[in-house]
Amino acid sequence: METFYLVDYENVGSGGVKKCNGLVKYDHLHIFYTDNTKRIDLDIIDNHGSATLETHKVPAGSQSADMHIIREIPAYEKQIHLRDDRGKDELLDFTRKVCRNPYVINVINSLPFNAKDKKFIRKVKAEGLIECVMIWTDKGYGFVIQTTGRNLRETEKIATIINDEYGE
Repeated sequence: METFYLVDYENVGSGGVKKCNGLVKYDHLHIFYTDNTKRIDLDIIDNHGSATLETHKVPAGSQSADMHIIREIPAYEKQIHLRDDRGKDELLDFTRKVCRNPYVINVINSLPFNAKDKKFIRKVKAEGLIECVMIWTDKGYGFVIQTTGRNLRETEKIATIINDEYGE
């Protein structure tokens, strides 16, 4: 099974890639860095076992490397947690699509039925949470997603993008 190691070098430095010499050919080491990275330890290039090594220079900015790392996580690896209720299959199919969006980190939970809601985006929270309701379903199936939003303004912008993309 392949394993991907996504390293924010700016935050963890060489300590984040110690003991990489034990990596095998099915491992993939991706190092993200910016101009703010003080120095990169070149021993990493020699000591990463038989794993593939890729470096990614990303623009400097607030949490820049973090945002690029999140975008690298394939949609099928994002976690989806749903209650075992009616409509779970329909919710699972739809949330898998929503997880393709690079701003979505995972699906936290399903919501109680919201048949009376009229808007796809039900609530936006400053900590990056967005409550969504599938208003086109009879029961109003809903779910909560964790996004990359770091404050209310960013999360509201992401909610607009999610609504435009998936709000049918």
